[in-house]
Amino acid sequence: MKLFSIVINAMAAICMSLAASAQAPQPPIEAYGELPSLVEAEVSPSGHRIALLVQKNASFVLRIYDAKERAITHQFGVEPMKVRGLFFSDDKHVILQASETTQTWGFRGKYEYSAAISINLENGKSKQMLSREGSLYPAQSGIGRVIGRLASGDLLMPAWVGSSRSQPHYDILKADPDNGHGRKHTRGFHDTIDWFVSTEGEALVRESYDDDKDKYVAEYHDGKNWNALLDIDSAELPVSIVALTNDEKGAFFVSVRDDEEGFSALSRINFDGSTQESTYAREGADIGAVLTDINRRFVGVKYTGTLPAYDFADEVLQESYTFVSSTFPNTMIELDSWADDRSSMLYRVFDGFKVDFWLLHQRNPDKLTILAYSRTDIPPEAVGQVFAAKYPARDGLDIPAILTIPPGTNLEAGMKLPMIVMPHGGPAAHDTYDFDWLAQFFANRGYFVLQPNFRGSTGFGQAFEDAGQGEWAGKMQDDITDGVNAMTSSGYADPDRVCIIGASYGGYAALAGGAFTPDLYRCVAAIAPVADLEKMLRTESRDHGRDSWSVTYWERIMADGDARREKLRSISPSEFADSFKAPVLLIHGIDDTVVEYDQSRIMKRALDRAGKDVDLVKLKGGDHWLSDSETRLATLQALDAFVSEHLAPAAGSNPAAAPTP
Repeated sequence: MKLFSIVINAMAAICMSLAASAQAPQPPIEAYGELPSLVEAEVSPSGHRIALLVQKNASFVLRIYDAKERAITHQFGVEPMKVRGLFFSDDKHVILQASETTQTWGFRGKYEYSAAISINLENGKSKQMLSREGSLYPAQSGIGRVIGRLASGDLLMPAWVGSSRSQPHYDILKADPDNGHGRKHTRGFHDTIDWFVSTEGEALVRESYDDDKDKYVAEYHDGKNWNALLDIDSAELPVSIVALTNDEKGAFFVSVRDDEEGFSALSRINFDGSTQESTYAREGADIGAVLTDINRRFVGVKYTGTLPAYDFADEVLQESYTFVSSTFPNTMIELDSWADDRSSMLYRVFDGFKVDFWLLHQRNPDKLTILAYSRTDIPPEAVGQVFAAKYPARDGLDIPAILTIPPGTNLEAGMKLPMIVMPHGGPAAHDTYDFDWLAQFFANRGYFVLQPNFRGSTGFGQAFEDAGQGEWAGKMQDDITDGVNAMTSSGYADPDRVCIIGASYGGYAALAGGAFTPDLYRCVAAIAPVADLEKMLRTESRDHGRDSWSVTYWERIMADGDARREKLRSISPSEFADSFKAPVLLIHGIDDTVVEYDQSRIMKRALDRAGKDVDLVKLKGGDHWLSDSETRLATLQALDAFVSEHLAPAAGSNPAAAPTP
């Protein structure tokens, strides 16, 4: 059995060997630590305009590119914010979705307040949507969602309505993008969780979930009454409606579990009560996204895995995707947006030889235009080559992985480079063939980077994901260990110079590596990690209620439902501080609303008491996602100094492939 196999992009090795003797440039750390130069892009409904959100030195500029004139025609300064989305509501209005971490008097803890800002391209005025509605519930994080666009240009936006002294209800508001004001459109209930509307804007499908009764209900409106489509008793949210059919005679739904980003298959339920399995499913892959138009009508699906793939109900979009993917074979191609008449489509592309870029496809005749690169200060010669790979776990299961190697370096046995192991967060997530800012930085500085998609990851089919259930610090961690051993025994990495770095669940995995395989790593770095699982579940129960389906979900994936204190402590790194041998760096934002800052503080106290080498970097204003350039750069600077100190190049190593202190 082969220990290690490269599975895609064979041409990369040829092209790379031609440049192996060249000295790769080292862009400044800011080139990687700051947000991309081009944060987001979107094509307008007519296809004539493209919105480009550009960032430099923590300032944002919204530029409007005219596809006919091939020039920037509008430019607007945007206040510093955490941008979460960008789209056109029509050719006249651009909507920015943003958030900020905040607290509200009378409510426990911080939360991520979100909003939508409408920018009128004709007069340059901007308005925050739903900002003046006194009827809105005072503490909620979902404001800014749009579920429909009316012929008048008004937007349909769901929000919680009610006072702090009452139980709020989830309503639909009709909002004017010019003045931001919203008016009540359709009233929901406290257990309503989502809405779908008809072409005319009338409520058509309503979803509800009652945590107290563990009951999910999906209903459709026949013009007079609400009728049950799905009625399921479940301690977790069992399914989710994701799109309406184009004829408005049914809806598509998926089986779903909290915090997961992939589904194994898409099903259809008709409003007459009949159901049918759709043809949208692939063996060994998940449906990572269901694509819809602004009114949430089904367009197609995106399959996950090492490289994304698409399957469209729309023939024109399928033709466009086929054309682009044949022009750029063996590359990462993501469809971003499209014109209503399908005259223009916007893609993001990563080909493995330069930073990712935004590509406009215009039809009749076919024309491809590279609009911009995501980063302007990282030349192609500085980009580390990315490979998709797989290795066998100790029980024989194939583990997919992403490798990134230093630019100007051949992937060959005997290279014995210092290695960074980067387990992803989630754990219901996965790493893909893409430009990863952290992996690329370390590769540019001379490190071999391994990103293992351990069992429990999404993207590779339901069986692969289910294999991780209850395996925290168990087989999931073994998969990471087996990846390290595969790389070192094959001679790609130096077994004496391995550091593990992760964020969120990846931070937990990094700490678990230091606790349960202490001889494997020279250093351990954890960003926003979970360290005490018992404390995490108490926090979830406090914030969402003991009967919440999110608590049930975490108990299941952490410990297969066995959430006894003894079990949780047996897999919590904070309980094994005495076992650590490697120095530990903890990095955590104090505005983290997903994993409390206290988790890192608990870990540091435990390591301090055990007399271990540990440092905690507190990111002022930092959230869970390192959403701004300041906290992202501070994180990268701390990691760079920490890794350089503990993975010093061996005597006689090739300086071109060695990390820079």
